[in-house]
Amino acid sequence: MSNFSSTAYNSKAYSQFRPSYTEELFQTIYRFHQGGYGKALDVATGTGQVTKGLANKFDQVHGIDISESQIAEAYKADNITYSVGIAEELPFEDASFDLITVAEAAHWFNTERFFKEVKRVLKPNGTLAVWGYSLCTIEGGSDKVRDVVRELGFSPSKLGSSWGASALEILEKFYTDSGWEKFPQEFKHVVRYESPKQQESALEIPEGKMFVEMRSMEVWRFREYLKTWSSYKRYKETNPTGDLADECVEFIIQHYNPGSPLKEEDVLPLSWPQILLLASNRE
Repeated sequence: MSNFSSTAYNSKAYSQFRPSYTEELFQTIYRFHQGGYGKALDVATGTGQVTKGLANKFDQVHGIDISESQIAEAYKADNITYSVGIAEELPFEDASFDLITVAEAAHWFNTERFFKEVKRVLKPNGTLAVWGYSLCTIEGGSDKVRDVVRELGFSPSKLGSSWGASALEILEKFYTDSGWEKFPQEFKHVVRYESPKQQESALEIPEGKMFVEMRSMEVWRFREYLKTWSSYKRYKETNPTGDLADECVEFIIQHYNPGSPLKEEDVLPLSWPQILLLASNRE
């Protein structure tokens, strides 16, 4: 999340090219939720992808993010408000919200401080929903093409050293370490959804009910998506003339169908590892 706080970060691109979330995700949260539908809080809201979905269900929705530029690009509606702030110091009164959500950001948090704040501002019978998706896989090509995105993200010679701390690894492990192993003890009535399933106790997300909207992207859009990575931003700060995202996409273009290069409008089928954690403070 800290990598998104700079004014140099392209918040408009983040809004345009990041995957969005399905109605199935929100309905899964609501089926679990036993509290009211008065106020919802989206932490690390970014450009408001989640607030847009919550606004259809809750009377009031508030999004908070460390980045002023992200907030400036955020989705607007009459029942949505925004403020700048951090997850570990939520500027709200005790027992303020029926639902707290975090999408694709919790791996940046100080878990101990965040858990404490959630328990403070969540109403009785309130719900915490945390979810994310890790690096996607390109389906239908050779193994080299299938693994090229992970190589870009994890290889120290590429963007692997530019994520900061262990944020990507925390997400890759579906929030099971770095403080997240305490999640079941910190909160009551915890449910975990995973795809692919990693933990024996987890519920598997059915293939037809995935939580990430984009199951495919045109080549040109996929390039722009890679450039929304926080690691790419950090890499470009010290490598202004090189472009590893362009190199990755060029490899895909040339090798997805050997002998028949892809065009910019051709569509890449994608799969996304996904995790959803739900917790309630009901007795």
